[in-house]
Amino acid sequence: PHMTFTVLGASGFIGRNLVQYLQSQNINVQIFPRGTQHLRGQKLGHVIYAIGMTGNFRQDPAGTIDAHVTQLQKLMDGAIYESWLYLSSTRIYAGLEKGLEDAKISISPSSDSLYDLTKLLGEAFCLAQNHPHIRIARLSNIFGYDMSKNNFLGAVIAEARDKKHVTFHESPPSAKDYLYIDDCIKALTHIAQHGTEKIYNIASGHSTTHQEIADILNYRGCTTDFAAQAATRRFPPIDTQRLQNLFPFKPVSVTNIIPTLLQRA
Repeated sequence: PHMTFTVLGASGFIGRNLVQYLQSQNINVQIFPRGTQHLRGQKLGHVIYAIGMTGNFRQDPAGTIDAHVTQLQKLMDGAIYESWLYLSSTRIYAGLEKGLEDAKISISPSSDSLYDLTKLLGEAFCLAQNHPHIRIARLSNIFGYDMSKNNFLGAVIAEARDKKHVTFHESPPSAKDYLYIDDCIKALTHIAQHGTEKIYNIASGHSTTHQEIADILNYRGCTTDFAAQAATRRFPPIDTQRLQNLFPFKPVSVTNIIPTLLQRA
């Protein structure tokens, strides 16, 4: 029998790209309409749970809880699957020395931490299930041609294209770990089928500063400036050793792709 993948959240940035990739590999892909209440008795094969909120989570706290926890619980109940991969986030490592999968995480409740806390609750719910092939993928900042303008890099690229000028609202040494969507998807499909650990970081393992991004934009004929007294936001380096132990993972650098992003969209 042919392998089947079920992508939950197929209309989002990651879900959409996952479906395209799997179909291009002649893999049978099942998707269910948004608002599906249960999948009891359905044979789902390898499930990737990509239902989630992005940068707009502060505007919709109830929707964030629903996406990361409530729908997860409803859709998992009574479903039949070979593996289940829940997409979480490396945001939960903020404030730590290093983003390690088994790091002790401490988060104070606030409107800003709602995203992280709901992702962690979703993770805990998954890990509480009695199934050998339930796994967590903690994603860093995934970018690509059709990414949301709600996230930092999406907004920067859109501004650079439309206005030829970008004002950064965080300081030049602020930095994030960016991973190209194609690299992300190869990692996810590999983990779904062959993962041996419960939790994997999906990241480039390298932080890129806002200054480096500004330099590329300047070189491409776009002007940039940084807001006065802008705060510095740096995330800890994300450890990708587990992923590299699983398969030869060599992600492309965001700095190599920005020029094409500017031309393409």
